[in-house]
Amino acid sequence: MAEYKLVHARTTMEFERMVNEAMAAGYTLHGSPTCRNGVYSQAVGKGMGGSDGGSTPGGSMDNGVGFFNYQNAGALQNIQAGEWATLANDGAGIYTESAYAPKDVSAMLDPATGRVLLSDLAEGDQVYMRLTISVTPYTTGSSVLFRALFGQDGQQYEVPFGPFITPPGGAGANTGLFAVDTQFYVRDLNTRMGGLLPQIKCSARADIEFSAMYISVTRRTK
Repeated sequence: MAEYKLVHARTTMEFERMVNEAMAAGYTLHGSPTCRNGVYSQAVGKGMGGSDGGSTPGGSMDNGVGFFNYQNAGALQNIQAGEWATLANDGAGIYTESAYAPKDVSAMLDPATGRVLLSDLAEGDQVYMRLTISVTPYTTGSSVLFRALFGQDGQQYEVPFGPFITPPGGAGANTGLFAVDTQFYVRDLNTRMGGLLPQIKCSARADIEFSAMYISVTRRTK
């Protein structure tokens, strides 16, 4: 019998913990996470024929599907107005999870550079990635853009993802909380060997808290 429920939380840390616990219990993600009025929500289900809406299931018996969750324990990151900055993630948070990794994939984060590693994957493998981020701009009405910078040095290409977002900015104002996701496949050797850098740009100077990065992989059937 199919089972369906929604996971809700008001903080990014609690949201990531609850989603991870649901997936460890055999639930799969359905659709993308949302954040409305400061509340994060994610649909999960069992016995529903796999995920939909762009998400990827979080595990399988043969390890052709698996996931990592990298929680950041580092300090706030300050970025300058109008400049792309790579999101820093040390992967040292207490909810970092690698026990459900897909087959033959040892790690997908270089904590020294923030790079998402794709070298253990094969061309045609599919990846779903969700970033949980808070943004506190120093200027009211600031816009935010996210992108993935793929490939090796000298062969890089960018893929924007996530909409322009206007947090309720202003110094000392409420922080904008976002769950931004994207899905892609490993299309060539350059993508595989170079991986990607998750990056952010804000129209104003801002403080960034990169809470966690969830990565789910579906390996191509040969």
